[in-house]
Amino acid sequence: MPATPEHKGDIAVLVRQLDALGKPRWSEKVNVADVFHDDDLGLAEKRDAIAARIKATRWYRSQDEFSPLHEAVLGLSDAEDEDEFNGWCDEIYDLADWDRVWIGTF
Repeated sequence: MPATPEHKGDIAVLVRQLDALGKPRWSEKVNVADVFHDDDLGLAEKRDAIAARIKATRWYRSQDEFSPLHEAVLGLSDAEDEDEFNGWCDEIYDLADWDRVWIGTF
């Protein structure tokens, strides 16, 4: 699920709808910035720490084990190189957009 212009447009519409209803833009927040930018951690340590934080959320726990989110977190947990890691992070980030979960990486 790449962040295409269509995806970004759909998310903008969703946010405007939430704003119009007076609802919060984000249902949950997950901050992984400290792990994401820790150069002392190896890839396996980063992916495992990020996966653990996501698994601890209401967002993850509320979904079926066969959901796209569970599949993406499993993929992240198995990432063997930087490209796989980044690909699964992008997938999780896009799913978070739809479910209005803020993932902080900065």
